[in-house]
Amino acid sequence: MFIISILTLRIYLFAHSLNVRDVLQEMEKVQLKGEAGEEELKALEMDMTGKMLLASWRGARLEVIQVLREVQLLLMHSVAESLNFSLSLFKVVDQVLKDPSANDSIILNRAKVSHCTLPCLDES
Repeated sequence: MFIISILTLRIYLFAHSLNVRDVLQEMEKVQLKGEAGEEELKALEMDMTGKMLLASWRGARLEVIQVLREVQLLLMHSVAESLNFSLSLFKVVDQVLKDPSANDSIILNRAKVSHCTLPCLDES
């Protein structure tokens, strides 16, 4: 869905750019003929300015959307890596604390050490 949205925005941006070009060409034709009045030229300038602003706004919006999407993907990747690390760490701790070859005092000491050295997930 995101790709369709970006594609649609690019098509709109391209269409508005062509529209600005058309208005600019129309202004040049009118100026070359010399038949246009001051008000007509001013109206064409206003029309072109509005279309340029709209095209610029859409271009800037497209850039912002793309950057935000990249940030979102990076954050999702970072969170996934963090969760994988935490799960791996808990598996190792479980293996160490549930070692059948260790007696109760060794397991108790391991639990004390792991409690002191492992980062608490609730604090982050």
